[in-house]
Amino acid sequence: MWSRKVIKNMAKDAVKRNYWKMVLIGLLLAFLTGELVSITDEIDSNDLREFTHDDYSYEYDFDDEYGDDFFDDDYDDDFFDDDYSYEYNMPFDRGFKNYIENHIPFGHSRQMRALLAASIGFIITIVIIASAIGILLTAFIFNPLVVGGNKFFYNNIKRNEDLGVVSFAFDHGYRNVAYTMFMRDLYTFLWTLLFVIPGLIKMYEYRMIPYLLAENPDMSCEDAFKISRRMMDGNKWDAFVFDLSFIGWGIISAITFNIVGIFYYFPYYFQASAMLYDAIKIDDQHKWENVN
Repeated sequence: MWSRKVIKNMAKDAVKRNYWKMVLIGLLLAFLTGELVSITDEIDSNDLREFTHDDYSYEYDFDDEYGDDFFDDDYDDDFFDDDYSYEYNMPFDRGFKNYIENHIPFGHSRQMRALLAASIGFIITIVIIASAIGILLTAFIFNPLVVGGNKFFYNNIKRNEDLGVVSFAFDHGYRNVAYTMFMRDLYTFLWTLLFVIPGLIKMYEYRMIPYLLAENPDMSCEDAFKISRRMMDGNKWDAFVFDLSFIGWGIISAITFNIVGIFYYFPYYFQASAMLYDAIKIDDQHKWENVN
């Protein structure tokens, strides 16, 4: 049975051995897999304006403006007389409509509805196009790079791997790699629609697919899913705890604007993940040898 402590210690040693290459590939994988995070600039409290009297405030000192008699009972009754309030508070009387039509562009409701519909249609079209482009980039470029990046870290367990291996999937079983990774993302997404927990379980169930493809890019989609499920059987919770043990580094990376992530956390995590795959693969082989 694999040990989380042993794997993490081995990963630290590997990072020291091939540091700068691992930094570059770690940064690439962090971008492709969503590990790379950023924090927006904090808003200075001094920039938060309050609407004061000098900044278009609608708060008035009634005592200074109108005197103490403003809230006198007799004056108050006259101010809120029914005829007065009716005359000035009717929102859709003819005078108000005429003002809207004469002073506000596209004041007619029909024109406003047409403009609103056109704006919503334009926004929806942009979102659809952006989503389609994102899916295509992920399926045909990003996912093969993820497989190549994982191969880099897996090979780096035994030797100092070169950067060129990151393009491995484009030259070996590209169509099969792209298809299998796309199906992995699709199934994970569909399970997530049911609820977060089923999606999370399936994500860990399919966790080994990129590494399996990195070792054997011609492995069929069905075999990749089958073997990954078999390898993660009984290991999903331990793998979740394994990832959870890196949360401290993730937080430090976020609050340092990814500086710690780029130069330590990303290469450390991805190397440890590759070693986790290697450890689970060895356990799986021993288990099947004993069965047979």
